[in-house]
Amino acid sequence: MTSALSGARAFRHRDFIRYWSSRFVSATATQIQGVAVGWVYDLTRDPLALGLMGLALFLPAMGLALLAGQVADCYDRRTILLICYAIATLAAAGLLGCAWRPRGAFRHEPGASSPPCSASRRRHLAGTPP
Repeated sequence: MTSALSGARAFRHRDFIRYWSSRFVSATATQIQGVAVGWVYDLTRDPLALGLMGLALFLPAMGLALLAGQVADCYDRRTILLICYAIATLAAAGLLGCAWRPRGAFRHEPGASSPPCSASRRRHLAGTPP
């Protein structure tokens, strides 16, 4: 008879712990992105923005799926996985940077000599009202 904790024996191996940890973090990030898609719709109430967000999530996977088998056969899979995770991390960092920007930061103000919203950002950091 096996005990209820017999599955925990796998956690004695360093490689399994690293694998399990990376899968846990990846699954958590995927869930956060799923919530973000709903959040975009909640903020904008724009079905077009929701559709474009879904399309932006789907198209790269569809397009790259056609090449994935060929690449996996030609190159080391561990290296491919590391590159993919590095790109996903950079993309997530970019989304985080976009989320931290003040509202309206992506609109260009005609005649502005400095980057968009830099003056409002300075006011925000100084704590003065706009």
